Amino acid sequence: MRTTVTIDDDLLRRAKQAAGARGETLGSLVEEALRRLLAEATTRRPGVELPLFMGGTGPRPGVDLTSNAALEDLTDEDRRAAV
Repeated sequence: MRTTVTIDDDLLRRAKQAAGARGETLGSLVEEALRRLLAEATTRRPGVELPLFMGGTGPRPGVDLTSNAALEDLTDEDRRAAV
């Protein structure tokens, strides 16, 4: 298929040089680049395994996580205990 695209002049010059150095046409170079880009975009990357914490963590019993004052008091207690 024949189509028209607008390409930056410097990029087009470099693409033509690269195609010539590889002994291929500009069209085949552009096709290959698009195939690689589209294949990369559809390839799913493996998920990241996140650590799972089972117990032993979390707020102390009775701590109100919605109260800034309670959290500040708790932080102050921890600081005094560490000294």
